[in-house]
Amino acid sequence: MGTAFSVSGSLLLLAAIGIGGLVACGAPQEEESAGASTGAATETPNAVQMNDVSILYPLAKTKGELERGYLTTASKGLGGELLPKAIFEKAMGKPGTTGPGGTPRVTYDNLRVVSVRFDPCFANIGAVTAATSCKNNIRLVFQPTTFSGSSALPTDDAIHAFYSVSRDELKSALDEVVALRLKNDDGKRMGPLAVHPIMKEQGLDGAFAKRLNAIVLKYAGAKNFSRFTQFSTSGLGTAWNFAGFDVAAGATSPMVIPTLPSGTTFVAFFRGFTKDTIAGDFRPPTESSDNIGVFANATLAKTRATEEQRKAALEAIVKIESPALHSPDTIDCASCHAAQPAREIVAERTFKLSAKDSTNLFVASSKWVPEGDLAQTTKPLNADDVNVHMFSYKATNPSIHRRTINETADIVAFLNEEKIVNVE
Repeated sequence: MGTAFSVSGSLLLLAAIGIGGLVACGAPQEEESAGASTGAATETPNAVQMNDVSILYPLAKTKGELERGYLTTASKGLGGELLPKAIFEKAMGKPGTTGPGGTPRVTYDNLRVVSVRFDPCFANIGAVTAATSCKNNIRLVFQPTTFSGSSALPTDDAIHAFYSVSRDELKSALDEVVALRLKNDDGKRMGPLAVHPIMKEQGLDGAFAKRLNAIVLKYAGAKNFSRFTQFSTSGLGTAWNFAGFDVAAGATSPMVIPTLPSGTTFVAFFRGFTKDTIAGDFRPPTESSDNIGVFANATLAKTRATEEQRKAALEAIVKIESPALHSPDTIDCASCHAAQPAREIVAERTFKLSAKDSTNLFVASSKWVPEGDLAQTTKPLNADDVNVHMFSYKATNPSIHRRTINETADIVAFLNEEKIVNVE
């Protein structure tokens, strides 16, 4: 099997401690443009689709919907609460505790699940089919979320929680999700990754959201909670601070972040104070050969970097965005979360670079992932409001990075090709 079936850790958002592409460099489409697509997969409605594997909740439109529609840290799942406060505070400290360098921690209060991901081979690169060789996970992204005006309003922070499951449990959960989708959409294709089309139509009080929440609680909870990563913002919204913790027997231990100086458990991306572009750095910078640091500061990229260095940095972004080439175990989380802002805002807009001819460009299976399903459905990134959310929200704007799209396409192809789910 080739690139299309190489399942890697499809992390999101927080992931290079636990995470993570380019398909084309054309202008992204708006969220509303996400619609049905065509392809061979249309003939097999039972096959897993992009929005079955990675599910982004819509924002609540009323306070009541906010309280009823989202899973919370206290939601009772498998063996107990989804994110027990005692475990969170063992890792992060009591309220008011600050992180390295005085950075703030994510606020525990009002954490709500805004996305769900089903991952059969977390952090694997290449075709892996044996259940014993894979880390099967259900992954939830929590954001502190309140209500403002006429919409739920997430903060610019996130918790990415991991729940270890067996291959059979993952298969059963996905079979239930596909059956739920078929019950609600009569087999129509959902198209590219976006706010989940059925939940968007029905709302968080609808049948789909209620049943999805029940499926998550059936398979995830305190019993199999194994890891969480986090990022918090600081410096008046100019810096994002990443860290992660493994969880075992109620104890937590800081995760060592790959491709950073030995023993490093914290990394930050600073976008700088210049409003119309990115003019910052990574702290500490990666030691990986795939280094995107040239595009952390557009001014320096223009005055001190050569054309070849800029092209090399773009190639590094392409490779970071490909699950065939990088996993959460091979690149640091700040580089992963900053890849799309660096590409869109600096490489493409400032220097007019394009990766469309790169030999490292991710290619999905056309059989299971029609070309239209790889479309970018969220708004172009704004230099005045840099967005490092890979599968969650920046204020009221849904955010789905290319790395997440590529990972999801890779997993869809893998699950269907290997008939891990009931494709027929």
